[in-house]
Amino acid sequence: MSDKRNYVSQKRKLIISLAASFLAGVLIYLLVSNVSIGIFDHKWNDPEWRHNRNASFIDNLQSYLSERNASIEDRETMMSWREQHSSIILSVQKDGKVVFGTDPEISALSEFSNGAAEKYPLRFSDSEADVYLLDRTDVNWRRGLNALALLMGFLVFAFSFWLLIRRNVQRVVNLSAEVNRIKTKDIESELTLTGNDEITELAHNIEEMRNSLIEKYADEKRAWEANNELIAAVSHDIRTPLTALIGYLDLLKEGSGISGEDNERYLENSYLKAMQLKDLTDRLFQYFLVYSGRIQIQNKEYDAVMLLDQIVGEHMAYLEGFGYRFELQEFERSGTISIDMAYLMRVFDNIFSNIEKYADRREPIFISREISDGTLIIGFRNKICRTKTGGESTKIGLRTCETIMKLLSGEFQYETDEERFTATVKLPIRTEE
Repeated sequence: MSDKRNYVSQKRKLIISLAASFLAGVLIYLLVSNVSIGIFDHKWNDPEWRHNRNASFIDNLQSYLSERNASIEDRETMMSWREQHSSIILSVQKDGKVVFGTDPEISALSEFSNGAAEKYPLRFSDSEADVYLLDRTDVNWRRGLNALALLMGFLVFAFSFWLLIRRNVQRVVNLSAEVNRIKTKDIESELTLTGNDEITELAHNIEEMRNSLIEKYADEKRAWEANNELIAAVSHDIRTPLTALIGYLDLLKEGSGISGEDNERYLENSYLKAMQLKDLTDRLFQYFLVYSGRIQIQNKEYDAVMLLDQIVGEHMAYLEGFGYRFELQEFERSGTISIDMAYLMRVFDNIFSNIEKYADRREPIFISREISDGTLIIGFRNKICRTKTGGESTKIGLRTCETIMKLLSGEFQYETDEERFTATVKLPIRTEE
């Protein structure tokens, strides 16, 4: 998985995208505003065009007054025309005095006097006057063009921002679709891992979860198959002594024609078969108890040398009494292990029980002990005696060792063939430097 520190933050990407989009929007706004207003100003400042435009307003005003036969004192008619042409400022003067004009129009007389307003003759029904006209349409046009530029700038900002974040949005949509496919259809489907940000990290984490689930399902499937095989094997191993036990009991039940010596032999064999069944069922219950994971591990600190000398020494002393020989490798270093001694003893009980049942007493049993890279390794090796008959063909005890060692954060491995049996126990250890 990629190092998180190498990721480019989505927050940083978002800020950069936002800034770039804002800059693009501002540039478009300034460009459109300056170009459009520049074109308008070029047209507006054309004297001939302005003169013709003003002349058309004067002609319109003259026609309006003539149709209504308005006198020079008819302010109502003037105001009515003014309301229809709100962008036009007028100042009607006779003999140098203002006879019509509102406050804004009077305040604009400074512009009239500097030549911004043109002077035109105007005829009323009772006299003539001069009218100064100032066209303020350009203000509305500039506002409109500025609003248009602002709108285009916003659209460019929004479109640019969308283009910049569209890829990330699509990645999230695709990731969601892939996760949904894994959830509902195919857990084997791999996720698409692209980019270098938090979305990539999320995809990696989901991919790891998917792989963990696949591994978990595979482990459960293997465990289920192994348990089925174990149950099938155990049922066969139970059936064999059970059939023999029932046979002996049937003979004892009938009683006729059985001598006292045969009777005693049948009882002894029945007892041995019953004990064989008890041993097998005890091991089976122990295996399923450990396999269920319901046991609680209570670790304590122990000196590795002292603990193993005690556990291994007790088993060796017991088997030496039955003629077994051992070659034990001594520790070269010391260390401390954190372990639940009760369950560790179960592991060694099963190993030495297997040795007792199958090891050849004529050959020595090798036990090695070493510490390597923070791991305590205890190895067992013995020759198998094929003339012995044991009851652990299902290897329940060895499977129990595997499960217990996993719970103890260790490892148990074994190999067996026609000649040799080897087993290895591994545990984490803190060594004394």
